[in-house]
Amino acid sequence: MERRKRLAVVFDGAGVIYEPVRIVKDIERGEVRQSKLSGIHLADRVGGAFVMLRAEIRELMRGEECLEPLSDFLKKKRIPIVVVYKSRHFSDEEVERVVLSDKRVKLGDVHETISILLNCDILPVIGTGLVVSVVSHPSPTLSLSSSASSSSSAASTMALREGEGIKYVISGGLNLFQGAIRLLEELRRRDVAVFIASGDRIEGEEVAPFFRGVPPENIFGMLKPGDKCRLVKRLRQRYEKVIMVGDDKNDYYAMCAADIAVLSLQIEAERPKELFDVADFVVRDVQEVEGIVNNALSSSDGVPKKDSGRKGERRGGFVALRDGIEKCGSGGEGDDRRGEREREEQL
Repeated sequence: MERRKRLAVVFDGAGVIYEPVRIVKDIERGEVRQSKLSGIHLADRVGGAFVMLRAEIRELMRGEECLEPLSDFLKKKRIPIVVVYKSRHFSDEEVERVVLSDKRVKLGDVHETISILLNCDILPVIGTGLVVSVVSHPSPTLSLSSSASSSSSAASTMALREGEGIKYVISGGLNLFQGAIRLLEELRRRDVAVFIASGDRIEGEEVAPFFRGVPPENIFGMLKPGDKCRLVKRLRQRYEKVIMVGDDKNDYYAMCAADIAVLSLQIEAERPKELFDVADFVVRDVQEVEGIVNNALSSSDGVPKKDSGRKGERRGGFVALRDGIEKCGSGGEGDDRRGEREREEQL
């Protein structure tokens, strides 16, 4: 049997390794501004979902007609819509139905946010996301064998219900926190495996030149909370200890699954109490993680693992607080299984 490697550290992206720069357009008000609020927090505000568009800036900024509905452009170019967070229980198909049925948001709204972002001092890595309001409704019981494909097709053509639609367009860039590169390189020198697990649109080959010390194959973007958790669980099978460094509610289950959970407070934000409860360490500078790694490497036992019973209680409390977040190890609703196999292969 192959001996497990010693230590792996999994970092969330925004708020941990890099500071996000976000330009947000409020579709209802027509206002565009730089915002510290993430897509997750805005999705909670509208009781909806946050999705990323799997497209590079040059694809979104091609000389298309700015008055063209964004939904028509996405369908025409076959740009994938990746649901990375849901504040309540509804399927990915329901979210996609809303995005592809919305005719109010134009391609020009995306152009506007990206154009402003390009004038900011950021790394040349840009992603665009949408905050979507979804109105859940009871669905009839369907036969999984015969009705799955037809229900998915029907969902994609259904008209918007009252209150549904794209509420915010967000284009975001990033700036690495001071000391982040030195930390990543030092961890590599110490033979510590480093992984980046983010909900942002980061692609390994695209961002690896900026994340020195992290191989492209260890960089994962557009992950759901459950995807992050599954990554940590898989790494625990390969490494003696796994440290998870997160900063927001979508990192909670991954922090629960890790041997050592670190909560980063580098960016001011409202965070649920359960994040503090599950954290073994709280840091205000990413460079403090080096000391935690040193302690883990110098001790044969490292930090004692959190009691499984207490973790269960914490997880249950968090579900009550954030009922819509996907549970670790769960595939979610039946309709959400589309693309699940692809994510499993990626992880």
